[in-house]
Amino acid sequence: MSSIFGRLTYNYDQKYLFTGILRRDGSSRFGTNNHYGYFPSAQVGWVVNRENFFPKTRILNNLKIRLSYGVVGNDMSLGDFQYESVIAGGGGSNYIFGNDGLAVGYSTTSPANPNLKWEQTSSLDAGFDAILFNSLSVTFDYYSKKTTGMLLQVQI
Repeated sequence: MSSIFGRLTYNYDQKYLFTGILRRDGSSRFGTNNHYGYFPSAQVGWVVNRENFFPKTRILNNLKIRLSYGVVGNDMSLGDFQYESVIAGGGGSNYIFGNDGLAVGYSTTSPANPNLKWEQTSSLDAGFDAILFNSLSVTFDYYSKKTTGMLLQVQI
């Protein structure tokens, strides 16, 4: 496993916030067609109460609106060399061979899949944080998560 990532953070006047990350992961559990995966994420925030138009009241003291989206990769549910066709080990298996009776042979346990790729989970989070009456914290979040390309063993 090898990884590298870069992050960019921007903060303007404690009002407008941005963070972006790009991650590149490499895993020997995948064939050469998909050895590496790229996984981006970004988040933005707006501290509304720092704007001049925001009314100064004793009820709502702080309001921050946030949005984030990101993708992560997974290779953990995948065993080693799953992209290769593997010959069943052990003492072999008995097969009926013509009229001569049984013969010992070996077979593949799964077909080769050089296009096996990363399982990816994307997440979206939107919400706000507020402080009411100088002491009551309120947080609201909408969260959505979706996994694609799940790495599962399929019986053939």
